[in-house]
Amino acid sequence: MSEEKKEYDNRNRGVAFTPFENQQYFLQGELDIDGQQLKVNIIRDQLKSGKVIFNIYQKVGVLFDAEKKDGKSPDLTGEIFDKRLAGWKALTKFDKPMLQMRVSEARPKPEEPKQEQPDQGQQANDMDDEIPF
Repeated sequence: MSEEKKEYDNRNRGVAFTPFENQQYFLQGELDIDGQQLKVNIIRDQLKSGKVIFNIYQKVGVLFDAEKKDGKSPDLTGEIFDKRLAGWKALTKFDKPMLQMRVSEARPKPEEPKQEQPDQGQQANDMDDEIPF
């Protein structure tokens, strides 16, 4: 009897964990490449060989604390590459913090109602009305 191989669809999902012990936040700042301003973070790391390296990461999105509506609501929401990003705080099986993330299409932003503005000519004519006394 052959076993079916179940494949898990990981598209538009991710998870973040606490840094490894040998990783340290080093510096943050801006980097200009051919006129394009990038926000960057630099993380000090160490290869298995012992050699120290500095990884440069570019800002690609942002997360904000979310209003929890129920137990299934995300803890964090934001945007990444013009898409919606949601994150749920959780613990690993070793009780370490982690963030489970899901990417979806951006939600349409609510439109602000437009207030009609009379044109200047119409406004001037309104002032010329006769007032009966």
